[in-house]
Amino acid sequence: MMMVIKVESLVKKYDNKAVVDNITFSVPKGSVYGFLGPNGAGKTTIIKMLTGLTKADSGKMYILNKEIEFGKSVSNDFGFLPDVPSFYNWMNSREFLKFSAELYGINKNLIKNRIDEMLELVGLTGVKTRIGGYSRGMKQRLGIAQALINYPKVLFLDEPTSALDPKGRKEIIDLIKTLSEKLTVFFSTHILSDVEKICDNVMIIDKGKKKFDGKMKDVKALYSTDSVELSIYEKEMNEEILEKLKLEDWYNGGEISKDFIIKLMVKDVKKASKRIPALIAENNLAIERLIPVELDLETVFMKVVG
Repeated sequence: MMMVIKVESLVKKYDNKAVVDNITFSVPKGSVYGFLGPNGAGKTTIIKMLTGLTKADSGKMYILNKEIEFGKSVSNDFGFLPDVPSFYNWMNSREFLKFSAELYGINKNLIKNRIDEMLELVGLTGVKTRIGGYSRGMKQRLGIAQALINYPKVLFLDEPTSALDPKGRKEIIDLIKTLSEKLTVFFSTHILSDVEKICDNVMIIDKGKKKFDGKMKDVKALYSTDSVELSIYEKEMNEEILEKLKLEDWYNGGEISKDFIIKLMVKDVKKASKRIPALIAENNLAIERLIPVELDLETVFMKVVG
């Protein structure tokens, strides 16, 4: 599988403190690569180094096998939407995209068609309002259009949905899904539900260190613990049943939720599923619900970053 981004032993320090600490990873062609971490983990710093905007202290970076060096642009290979994009509010969308296309040196004969294509892609065709009157979601979509105006093969998106309402987030996620059919997307975020919807691969960093790098299904398999949810009709017996479950050799933790569900962590879900009905029957009680539970990415993320 071709890797469009390669990073080797990347280090960045501020005041002798490593904010990016010896990180190595690669991004497969055609993937939506989720780049996860808490605020301050080093995500934006890494993206700025990858796009040549910040100098690395050591390490190597490549996009499409071209080495990235500070101040030496390879912008024809990638597009970039920063976490807080800036616009000239007195321009309209066409004026802004024309300005961006000219900065890239795009042939003047191609610019109009390119602008039409980008505005249609992001759903801003026919919008004549000045950018200063745009909503945050409209600005994000215009920012993506600007990042695509040079027909890049790799698109860097730094927290593109973080300040949007649910409708705006859905619009951007749907747009990223469409884009992933044509290029590789490097998607930095701390909104875990967005990652679960669209990402093939994921890297998790915390305090500048890589904690996980691999396929989405693998991060769940590596960090998840078998769990079971039990609900009985006789809610007043929950505490007593939980005390009896604690004596089982497969029991690995448990609690009673606010909605009276007994949530169990188990060492052997098959063994637990056989024993729980028997134990409930022994106490002349009735099971309302008994289901194995797959942990979501949010729970896994909290395990990874402690």
